[in-house]
Amino acid sequence: MTAKRLYFDALEGNSPALDRSVEILSSLAVHDRNNPTIAAYLGSARLLESARTFAVWKKGKLAREGLEMLDKAVGDAPNDLEVRFLRAATCYRLPGWFGRAGQAESDFAWIAPKAESAARTGVLDARLAAAAVYFWGEIRERNADMEGARQAWATAVRIAPESRAGIDAAKKLRRL
Repeated sequence: MTAKRLYFDALEGNSPALDRSVEILSSLAVHDRNNPTIAAYLGSARLLESARTFAVWKKGKLAREGLEMLDKAVGDAPNDLEVRFLRAATCYRLPGWFGRAGQAESDFAWIAPKAESAARTGVLDARLAAAAVYFWGEIRERNADMEGARQAWATAVRIAPESRAGIDAAKKLRRL
């Protein structure tokens, strides 16, 4: 899907890709209002827009809209790994005053044990699965569970060794 590719390009800092992704996702959302995957990508993109805008009033509006869309998408499809991943990964890096750290941790805790199998069967893109367990490893490390962190990072490397998460996990493992 072009919108997904553009979304991931936007995560890497490509602002025109973000604009185009939002345009496509918004159009798709109008035609398929009940699609949680579209809503989750659009919600996450709204938060990305919020982070990149200088207009303070617009930041808050975009952030609220994005979080509402992500929460609704997960509410509509609570067992969808991709939708849960998008909410978890988007909320994981939000400032603490958003109060989303516990929710992101809970989502990653739910995804992590399913990620490797989901990647193997094609239910979840391997790069997303590796990223989910990579972040879960960071959470385990932050909670002083170094064995849990090591296991998560080893899983990320197994799932997608050439992905950004796989490469970062391998670096973390070498430092342990």
